[in-house]
Amino acid sequence: MAATLARVDDDPAELIARVAVSRDVDAFRQLYEHFAPRVIAYLRKGGCAPEIAEELTQDVMTKVWDQAARYDATRAQVSTWIYCVARSRMLDRVRATRRPEPDPTDPVWSGAPPAAPDAILAQARDRDRLVRALAALPPEQAEVLRAAYLDGQSLADQAAATGVPLGTVKTRARLALQRLRLLMANLGDAEADHA
Repeated sequence: MAATLARVDDDPAELIARVAVSRDVDAFRQLYEHFAPRVIAYLRKGGCAPEIAEELTQDVMTKVWDQAARYDATRAQVSTWIYCVARSRMLDRVRATRRPEPDPTDPVWSGAPPAAPDAILAQARDRDRLVRALAALPPEQAEVLRAAYLDGQSLADQAAATGVPLGTVKTRARLALQRLRLLMANLGDAEADHA
């Protein structure tokens, strides 16, 4: 069943003034009956569930009662002021629900566990193999890989900077990666044979 919306008998600014000055309950009742259904509808359109919209509307109208003296007719109409209060309460609610309290026992807060000594040693060996393999590449191939992977230069940027055709730079990169894989595998096999 559709709810009927109450009309304000008096000017809303006058009603707010009566609430502010003399805490006029009848004036507030008129404001409440007129604006509460509209605020609920506004909050529902903003994405609030029905029960949340009703709860927030109670908060909004309580704030209207408590802060009626702060209303400034030169800055906004009563309806605008009330909808701003409603929007503010809705945003407060959204922020509160999207910001869960951190759990201090969550592993994310404790940081990564230190690497195992054998993992550190394996990384050092891999780094050493990579340095030796890069040194074994022809200089133009090694330079293409250094510029791409260490300096972050694209192959097109390298071609433009060196004046070498892009196709040649791409071929050097492809050959360098193939040779690097082979060298890394051979160096790994050689280390395994000596171990």
